[in-house]
Amino acid sequence: MTGGAGQPVSPWSLERHPRDRLGECDPFRRVGARVVDFIPHFAVVVATLAAAGRVDLSDSERLPIIIFPVIYELVMVGLRGQTLGKMAVHARVVAADGGRASWAQAAVRSLSLYGLAGLAGYVSVLGAPSMGWLFLTLAMMFFHGLGPHDYLARTKVVLDTGINRS
Repeated sequence: MTGGAGQPVSPWSLERHPRDRLGECDPFRRVGARVVDFIPHFAVVVATLAAAGRVDLSDSERLPIIIFPVIYELVMVGLRGQTLGKMAVHARVVAADGGRASWAQAAVRSLSLYGLAGLAGYVSVLGAPSMGWLFLTLAMMFFHGLGPHDYLARTKVVLDTGINRS
């Protein structure tokens, strides 16, 4: 689809209604991918608690639990364009133009997806904004197909057909 003067319209343009979702991953797969991605996160939580030998962790002891999701998302999307969950549901993160997502895009996506939740681990007062961000993410994915982290990073999640992985 093109905008004025024959310019291509980005997936985030207000000129593009209804939004073409051809080839994009549906929200149910995306939520399923996050459920699978929670497994390694949960393993880090269990390992951290086991190493500490108690549940009431200090800030420094909580650091692996907070940092792991950010690094996991960054490295997996930066290297492969997929987390383990996205591999399981046959989805891939790509740049808005359909090309490979850059490391910078992976970093913005990871920090915007997990950064607020990580901060909530340090400051309990941020728990409500963190939940608000989660609900905003889910609402945007279901109604528009892109989460706020996709908007900020200029990425989208597509079905992985195994073709054109450049």
